[in-house]
Amino acid sequence: MPLATRSMETTGRVVALPARSPRPGKLDRIDLRILAQIQRDCRLSSNRLAEMVGLSATPCLRRVRRLEAQGYLRSFGGEINVDRLGGHVTAFAEIKLKSCSSAHTRPFEDFVHKHPQILECALVSDGFDYLLRVVAPDVGGLQKLMEEMVESCGAVYHFQVHVSLKSIKQSREFPLSIFEPAVRSAQ
Repeated sequence: MPLATRSMETTGRVVALPARSPRPGKLDRIDLRILAQIQRDCRLSSNRLAEMVGLSATPCLRRVRRLEAQGYLRSFGGEINVDRLGGHVTAFAEIKLKSCSSAHTRPFEDFVHKHPQILECALVSDGFDYLLRVVAPDVGGLQKLMEEMVESCGAVYHFQVHVSLKSIKQSREFPLSIFEPAVRSAQ
């Protein structure tokens, strides 16, 4: 456990006290290290995680529970090697809606939430409204999904699908290092 040195004015001695956890909703470097290690390997034992981030087991576990309670950790799961499962098609679809009114966005977003083969959906700027990442067993399955989307929600004005030929990089790890300057300035 990292120790912060604080002087005790009454005795004139310097004692080592445990470093304080950040305020609720604020992350410090140790919290970021915990999150980084968990996203790399969610199967780490509490003792191993504590060792890797420089804490003893109990304070580390307390921090993990706090990060869960505050919503920083949504779930713990394994990453499946989908290439081992057999063939599939991954595609990216640009979607333009008839309008950006809730009469069109709501049914479209409801459709997206109901279909697990739509892995990601982002509302984007410029040119089109949404960008989807979808998977299907084959091109026919992809076509069926896109037709169902157009017919069922009635909101799609135009779409363009780009089939992925090869995945160059795919990562589930979010680069937590982008938050380190903000953590340093907040402390």
